[in-house]
Amino acid sequence: MREFFRGWKRNAGVTTLVVACAVLSISCAHQQTSRPTVIRTLTQEERWITTIAEEAVKAKGQFTGGLGADDPHKTDYGWSVDVWSLPKAPDGFVTVRLDNEGNVLGVSPL
Repeated sequence: MREFFRGWKRNAGVTTLVVACAVLSISCAHQQTSRPTVIRTLTQEERWITTIAEEAVKAKGQFTGGLGADDPHKTDYGWSVDVWSLPKAPDGFVTVRLDNEGNVLGVSPL
């Protein structure tokens, strides 16, 4: 009987260690590191700026096919808009800089 309890205590310790390792590995599972995507409606001014940015990229003739635009935001010089080719491609991305009146200041990296 004494040997039974001695073996049981040893097995309980191993079982506890296995359970603790399992809990630790589950708690360290993949956690989201990127910003959550927030979907919102663009304002009329943002839509206007985005349209101008897309037209500027089309005028450069770099992308064939459709274009998509995202993240129009105010900067010190005016606006910045990210524009990409559709379907998306590794090198199909540019940033268009515009002043407050909608004049294109630059397109990079074109």
